[in-house]
Amino acid sequence: LQYQYTQDLSENKLTGYFPNQITALSKMQLLYLDGNAISGSIPNSIKKLSNLVTLNLSGNALTGHLPFELEKLTKIRTLSLAKQEAPGLVGSLLSFSGNTDLIYLELNGNSLTGSIPDSFLELSTVGASDGAITVMLHDNLLTGTIPESLATFQNMDIELRDNLITGRIPQDICMKLEWNHGNVGDYACKGILCSPGTFNPDLGRQSSPVSKCQNCPNDKVSFYYGATSCVEGSNPTKQPIQAPREPPTRAPTKKENANTGNKNPRENLEERAILIELYDMCNGLKWYRQGNWNVEGAHICTWDGIYCGADNVESIDLAANNLIGTPPSSLFKLSKLSFLGLQSNPIDFSFYDIESAENLAVLYLYSTKISSLDGIGKGLSLVEVNLRFNNLSGFIPNELSNLINLESLTLSDNKYFGYLGETYDTMLKLRELRLGSNALTGDLPKFNKQTNLQHLDLSGNSLSSTIPAAFLSNNKAPKLTLDLSSNILVGRVPAEVFGRFNQLVIYLRNNMFTGIDQSLCNQSPWNNGDVGNYGCSGLLCPQSTWNEKGRETANSPCVPCDEARYLGSVTCGDSDRVQFNTQSFSGSSALILAKAVIIISPVIGMLFAYV
Repeated sequence: LQYQYTQDLSENKLTGYFPNQITALSKMQLLYLDGNAISGSIPNSIKKLSNLVTLNLSGNALTGHLPFELEKLTKIRTLSLAKQEAPGLVGSLLSFSGNTDLIYLELNGNSLTGSIPDSFLELSTVGASDGAITVMLHDNLLTGTIPESLATFQNMDIELRDNLITGRIPQDICMKLEWNHGNVGDYACKGILCSPGTFNPDLGRQSSPVSKCQNCPNDKVSFYYGATSCVEGSNPTKQPIQAPREPPTRAPTKKENANTGNKNPRENLEERAILIELYDMCNGLKWYRQGNWNVEGAHICTWDGIYCGADNVESIDLAANNLIGTPPSSLFKLSKLSFLGLQSNPIDFSFYDIESAENLAVLYLYSTKISSLDGIGKGLSLVEVNLRFNNLSGFIPNELSNLINLESLTLSDNKYFGYLGETYDTMLKLRELRLGSNALTGDLPKFNKQTNLQHLDLSGNSLSSTIPAAFLSNNKAPKLTLDLSSNILVGRVPAEVFGRFNQLVIYLRNNMFTGIDQSLCNQSPWNNGDVGNYGCSGLLCPQSTWNEKGRETANSPCVPCDEARYLGSVTCGDSDRVQFNTQSFSGSSALILAKAVIIISPVIGMLFAYV
């Protein structure tokens, strides 16, 4: 047993306390116990599982404080303790400063109190390397404000809605262009949290031109940042209003807020039947937010997460709502549906009949359990697709090339491998393409068909070539963020490719570059002014130096190291080359470890049975 490497007992109806016996499995790297009825507190002996890379205990009945021993899990990358049965986990939020490799932290749907520590994630190597990290803290009882120290992260997706946050959001955080999938770049502070007096019924923040922060009606108020509903009252000094464990009061729909005079749209009975099918097939009785769903006499346009225009459903946003199962393909029969957001739910998904959804523009299915994109190529109306943090594997499907209207595509943190090829040459409207943290190989593609590409992330793969002379040659975007870090790219950083960009944020660390064209070192605005301040070092640390970011910033000088052979080294010595394997497969841990898996499920099940 001590040599077991992975165990998946998700949704196995396990009961009883978390058994100390399981901590004897000292070699365990992946442990999934989500969706059961495990109760009691998380034992201090959890620290014995020191090799854990992934721990998922979400959707149980755990109680008590977060044990400090969680910070002893120094190799952990994904930690999910979300959505415990009420009251759930209580007490203060840990700093998680010992979990330096953490890239996904999910604590939402508990009763954590106090403020977010100033030292929260302060030793993260992800932040130090400009990598991406996801933090889910929504639906708790957290107070205070967002610590300014988080501004050290260049790319963070953080959800904080429905807490008791009253402090103003630090301006440095409101200027983080890549945070929350670019929403902060588009909407500044509103992309983090809606301010008191306003609300957003889905995320408590603005996430699109449609999903805005709305003013509360005259007879209602919201007291905190990130409200998803408004409550009766008008005096913000009254006692706090917060009930994160209960379905929130239904906020006015967009239709009700519009000045159209039509406050009672005619209900479409066919669309009602489709939504009831979704509710029945996806565990509707256990959704966290199900206000008015399937209630007799309640118009579908008043159901939680449903938005209407005229007489039809136009938007479904049920993110992080405990949907389980596979949503029905009949959703694509909603003739006016333009937005479908089912992210952060443990669902599978079928794209069968997506061609029927002729108006579907935005599809958010990240952080689910999707394992196939078969049929997605028929969704010709799609403009934005986000499929990050899923179980997608194999070659990136060629049928994606049919999606010629796409402006934003995110496939990062999956298990894709092989050559990129020319799949994206038909996507002439692309503004954002994120393929980081997969296992892609071969030459760096040219991406010379797109003219307005503003964000390209190919980091954490195994691309191996020089940077081609035609790379981005037709791109005319006024500002570009480019992440090529942690690949196996060689040669020089060429001026003929990058010299024409006035505004460029470029991450090149942890490759095998041996030179930079000197003219690039005079591009003062690049990397948010770091090139102006530090010259070539603001692009890449010189040979025989290193730091964790691979380039010099105000807080990270390049440190001498005779063994650092390449520009942009992130460790001192040849060990930085080893990082290609772990970084390239960071979204594919299970795939790598599969070669070493020993499955002994009945034995683990017995441990719970006898508790």
